[in-house]
Amino acid sequence: MTDPEHPQESRRAGGGPESLPPAVARVEQHYDEHAAHPGMDTGGRDAVLALPITRAILDWAGRGERVLDLGCHHGDITVLLGEAGNEVVGVDLPRMVEVARARHGLEAIAHDLNRPFPFEERRFDLVIAASVLDDIVDDVGFLRECRRVLVPGGRLVVVVPNEVSLFRRVQALLGRSSRDRWTPTGYHGLHRYTLRGIRALLEGTGFEVEEVRKCPKRHSRIPLRYTVERLLPATFATDLALRARRREDAPNGTHS
Repeated sequence: MTDPEHPQESRRAGGGPESLPPAVARVEQHYDEHAAHPGMDTGGRDAVLALPITRAILDWAGRGERVLDLGCHHGDITVLLGEAGNEVVGVDLPRMVEVARARHGLEAIAHDLNRPFPFEERRFDLVIAASVLDDIVDDVGFLRECRRVLVPGGRLVVVVPNEVSLFRRVQALLGRSSRDRWTPTGYHGLHRYTLRGIRALLEGTGFEVEEVRKCPKRHSRIPLRYTVERLLPATFATDLALRARRREDAPNGTHS
């Protein structure tokens, strides 16, 4: 599950968060905190498989494919994709890579996803960017990189927060965010997406959106939240999952 052709440490020269712009430093600090989240350690395999986002990714992934998992976090989904018969390369920030290695033995690659990916063109059949795009400074450049490393006709799976879900609208009116309770950094992501906005962004960077799923939040401190989101996803679903295919009638990145 590693990439033998590239070094596993691909972090920026000079390195620590102090050398980063403030917004990017907050993202890194957030994920250092997030690394302590239990993942499959306590919830178990069944709990991870039950997540709507996990189900969408596994449903859209094939078998025997070359998969790039950008922002692999604890490595839970990376492992499941590998067990399905795929050749998977996981990539994330150094602290998250340490966790993935410790928990699952994954030889993931430590790399700053704000930089060009350390892979040649047309390397992968499927690229996954789950809960990553809103953390990237240049989301257009990131999607162009995704397209660059995909084979012709390759697929991209993107998961982003649905900023117009009713729960998020209520939180915004109250001047709050769902992340306030567990991120001392005050990190809230760098971008806000609606379904129309993320669809336009994908189409503008050389992709054709093929399927959309509105995914409810499985774990919440709000009683019955998951049930409400599952029954009325158009109004309440917290996350948007999109499957898009690389278009061959467009140059690599057409967004103006």
